[in-house]
Order: sequence, then C-alpha cells, then structure tokens
Amino acid sequence: MGSEQTVEILGFWESLRRDIEQLNETLESYGKGVKAYLVLAVTAIPFSLFLVGVAIGQNEAMGFFLWVQVACLVAGLPFAAVVTERGELEQWVAELNNNTNEFSDAVGQLSDIRPNTITITEEVVLEPLEGWKQQQSLTWQGWNIHHAAVLNEQSEVPMILIHGFGGSIGHWRQNMSVLGQHHSVYAIDLLGFGASDKPDVSYSLDLWAEQVYEFWKSVVKVPVVLVGNSLGSLTCLALASKYPEMVRGIAMISLPDTSLQQESIPQLVQWAIAKIHQCILSPVILEPLFHVLRQPWIVRQWAKVAYACGEAITDELLEILLKPAREKDSARAFCAILKAILSPQCHLNIPVILSQLKIPSLLLWGKCDRMVPSQLARRYLQYNPTLKLIELEDAGHCAHDECPERVNGELLNWIRQEVMLATVS
Repeated sequence: MGSEQTVEILGFWESLRRDIEQLNETLESYGKGVKAYLVLAVTAIPFSLFLVGVAIGQNEAMGFFLWVQVACLVAGLPFAAVVTERGELEQWVAELNNNTNEFSDAVGQLSDIRPNTITITEEVVLEPLEGWKQQQSLTWQGWNIHHAAVLNEQSEVPMILIHGFGGSIGHWRQNMSVLGQHHSVYAIDLLGFGASDKPDVSYSLDLWAEQVYEFWKSVVKVPVVLVGNSLGSLTCLALASKYPEMVRGIAMISLPDTSLQQESIPQLVQWAIAKIHQCILSPVILEPLFHVLRQPWIVRQWAKVAYACGEAITDELLEILLKPAREKDSARAFCAILKAILSPQCHLNIPVILSQLKIPSLLLWGKCDRMVPSQLARRYLQYNPTLKLIELEDAGHCAHDECPERVNGELLNWIRQEVMLATVS
C-alpha cells in the first residue's frame, strides 16, 4: 500500500471518528445517551458502505437511487433498534414530531414579519477565482445568501446561473469568466447549498424560485437569461412560469422530471419503495449516512456516476462539492432537502409549463447522462416545437463542467441568434 493511500485511509478514519463523536453528542442531547460509535462500528458502517458500493456500481440512475435508499434504511436500523430496546421509540418519535411542529410554527410566524427583500450586508472573503469580480453575502428573510458576479458594462442581456443538487457557484468556475466577456453574469448559491445558510426548513422549488426572484429584483433589475443545471433547471422553469417579467430566455442543462420517478418504478415494488421513503426520511436515519457519504473517496465515486469524463473529476471539483458538506447544519439541511426532492414539493407540471413558454428556450443535454437519460429530452420536444435541443457528445449530467468550451459557445450563439433577435422583433 502506497503512502498516499495510507494517508487517505488514516484521514478517512480520523474524519469518521470526529463525525461519530458529533453523532454521540447529538443523541445525548436528546437524553438517550446511545453509544453511537458502537452501533456504527459494528453494524451500520460496514453494511451501509457495502450497499453504497453496490449503488455506485449501477449503470443507471434509478438503480443507483434505489440502492442508496436501501443503504439509508440500513444505516438507521441499528439506531431504531437501540431506541426500541429501551422502550422509548414511541416517545422519541412523538418528541421529534412535536419539536418539528413547534419549529414549523415558529418559522411560519417569522415569515409573517420578515421583510421579503434582499439586502447586501458584507463582502465575503473567499479563495480567488479568476475572472470573478464580486463575491458577496446577501440577507434574504434573515438568512445569508452567497452570490458571485462578473459585471460587463456593454451587456445588453444579463445572465443568472443556478446550480444543481449538491452544487454551488463554484460549479460554474469554467463558465463565468468566458460568458462575462459578453454579458453580465451572476451565480447564486441556493438556500441550503454552497456558502449560503443551511437552515432546517421546508425546502421547495417555490422557496428557491422566490429566493432567486428577490435577488433579481434587488440586484439585477432587468430581464435576464436563466441558465440552470438539473435542480437548477427546474428552478429556472419555475421562475419562467411564475415570474415571466424577469425572463428573456431560459437554458436548461439536463432537465429532470421528478414526477416520473413513480412511473419508472415497477408496480409490484412501489409499496416497498413507499415504506422505505417513510423510514429513511427521518434525520435519525439520514444523518448517520450523510457523515459517511461525505467522505472524499465516496464523493469521487458518486461524481463518476454524474460525469462521463473521468478527467473532469479533479481535486478542485471535489473540494467544491465537499466544502459545504463540512459546514455546520449541513447534515440537517441535507435531510430536509432530500425530503423535499422526494416529495411533490419539487414536482413541476413540465409538459404544461413547456407548452406555455413564449420565450426562447434551450435544452443542453449530455448524451452520456446517466442521472437523467437523454431520451427524456426528445419527449420534451413534443410539448413545445420552438424548444431547441443540443446534444453534447461524451458529456454526462454536468455538461457545463465537462465540456465548458462547447457549452459556453452554444449559450453565447443561442443568446445572440435567438434571444437578441426575439427582443428586436
């Protein structure tokens, strides 16, 4: 075994030890005093890691998705068993539900009195990224929101870039400076992601769309081209539907239809999947697995599912994906966001919205996308004959990061030839 591998393994176990200590403190704060390190070391860690390995070995996104859900369930079973043995399961669940209800009521009361506006509060000092002229912290509904901008005085059509699940503004590092030579370009960390706050709230497409809209209204103020990747594409589509006055064009780099998940699961196992959903959506099950899944070597394997080009999975990319996962409250936010994604809160009636779009619309799709198969793109074309599809060879789910030169060029040409001409006409 090489020295680098030895260091990586030692680093993994040291990081895991710290995570176990945090979990133990969390459980003790509930008054249970459960020795989390024993449960994880003996049962949850080995078996859940095995199941994660099975998930990574799947060739299709649905198989990956299902095996990860099973891994979540297995990771939480030992905790449930310990609590049940103590005769405290029902009491614990009742306390958890009461705390959740109290928190939701408090959030509702706060939302009634918070001003729904964005204010610039302070400049954030981050590692320098070439071509990024501004990186700032904003305040929206009491939460800190992070954004970056490349300003261009000659710009006629600004752009707002919206990342996907697990991403951040850093995921646009190969796009912003190039696009910024022609347009003012803004990128924003959605609530719960990147350097933005990660509260334990009820996440939804409406929440993220409202966040971006308030950012646009306070900072940009003129109609823009929206560019999104995956979850960001859904957010862009929600914005175009709800706030058409802010959008001159919409470009979507892979557009998932979360409502199709139910259709893709065989009828015979739908009841089992529904039961698994009910079990894994509890923080007591998701949080332990989150501490395992955020290990660098596992994130690298996950990236291999999303990326078709292995050379694109660099140490820089891994740091972009891992840094937010190390922040305070990241585990709770992960649980809340995953719960939202698996619920109707992130479902859009995509056929209806696409058919009603009257603005220039572009689909960019990697032909090797295993997360959202490219066949879905052709299905979308049936809903709107003006929707333009560009398929990208040797690219996966994150084409803007795998083949940035091609994506940047296609976006610039599309804006010049269709968005600008539509505005003139």
